[in-house]
Amino acid sequence: SLIQRLGYLIDLLAIPVSTAFRNNLLASTGKNICYLGQPSRWGKGGEFQQSWNIVDNIPHDMLLAEIEAN
Repeated sequence: SLIQRLGYLIDLLAIPVSTAFRNNLLASTGKNICYLGQPSRWGKGGEFQQSWNIVDNIPHDMLLAEIEAN
């Protein structure tokens, strides 16, 4: 699930990585669905991102707050 989160965040933040690196990350993701944030804190709702098999359950304003503040 760490690889799923990393890949999703790379895509979300449009961080430039090589196609080979991104494809290696995608190949390393399992078939299990994971949540970006802890469901006990952020809930189980959110947008499902099929390419990474991840549920983005953290509000984007909270997720990007540190980046946008700088």
